[in-house]
Amino acid sequence: MLSTNKFITVYDNGIKYIVFINEILMMQSDSNYSTITTTKRKIFTSKTLKHWLEKIHNKAFVRVHTSFVININHIDRFDQINKVIYLNQGIQAKVSRRKLKSLSSKLTSLEYIAE
Repeated sequence: MLSTNKFITVYDNGIKYIVFINEILMMQSDSNYSTITTTKRKIFTSKTLKHWLEKIHNKAFVRVHTSFVININHIDRFDQINKVIYLNQGIQAKVSRRKLKSLSSKLTSLEYIAE
């Protein structure tokens, strides 16, 4: 997990949310809007995925599809056959054919700690 307490401010229907970067599981686009899924809630925002990626600027966030950005620190498992990534709390994200190879290599390059 990320060791910093960095956060972003997100507005949804006039409510201001403080969202810690390490709590973000996934971001999903819906045209010029996006939904940020955290460990606590889903927040609908009028900003694009591109906006949030530029604002967060963190290597843990990977665009796996035109519509999905995931936090690799929250991956539970990766189904390469069906091109689906499963995050903590049962969240799923599609992986596009074009992003499949780069995601696989990024996950392979992560260091694993064996007990």
